Amino acid sequence: MRLGLVLPPRASDLVAVAQEAERIGFDSLWVTDTLNRGAMRADPLVALGVAAAVTERVALGSCVVQAPLRPPFVLANQAGSVAALAGGRLTLGLGAGSTPGDFAAADVDFDARFRLLQHHAETVRALLAGDEVGGASLGRWPDLPLVPMFIGAWASTSGRWLRKAAEEYDGWIGSAASGDLDALVAALETYRDLAPDGGRAVAANVLAWRPGSAELVQELGRAGFDEAVLMLESYDTDSLERARRMWDQEL
Repeated sequence: MRLGLVLPPRASDLVAVAQEAERIGFDSLWVTDTLNRGAMRADPLVALGVAAAVTERVALGSCVVQAPLRPPFVLANQAGSVAALAGGRLTLGLGAGSTPGDFAAADVDFDARFRLLQHHAETVRALLAGDEVGGASLGRWPDLPLVPMFIGAWASTSGRWLRKAAEEYDGWIGSAASGDLDALVAALETYRDLAPDGGRAVAANVLAWRPGSAELVQELGRAGFDEAVLMLESYDTDSLERARRMWDQEL
């Protein structure tokens, strides 16, 4: 299993943390996407662009971008720009969102979020592939790398979006923030059964400050997740090194 890190929310911290996390040995760097939560956060696509420019090895991803909050053409252009800068290291994770305040801030209908996710995800994928949608096309660069698209969906074995992630997209992102290992493992088993080639599964938002988080990382690895992504409260070197050891250490 690979181990990833959610980048810090402050834009002024991005360069130093991205470079230090790569030096320490994290496999990937990720961003989340929130609006209107009482504190300014770096835009997720801007943050990924910064990380792409100052790193060489680590993979980059979003876990997840709330697709309904952005025009799909703009989102496709942003993602393609980051993918080109990252040289093929980008995975674009998209989700519907679940917080009404985010939608209020963006003046988007919260009740339409799943319909918008379907439309936006399909449109972004088509545009990045070079297709024309509704008379619009990116005019993509010939050397634009492929951008794998993952879908973020709740850990429900009967969930429609878990099935779509398996059958129509390149991977599934499940949130580990609740710490409900049984639900995650059950959803993983369903996802693997549905995905034609087994797919790729990421357990995102492991809260590294919570008691038992290191044990949770170990269990996610044993369960067969391809990647676990940690969220930290502090990003100093000692905290980064302790977090990186969560997957290496024997418990």
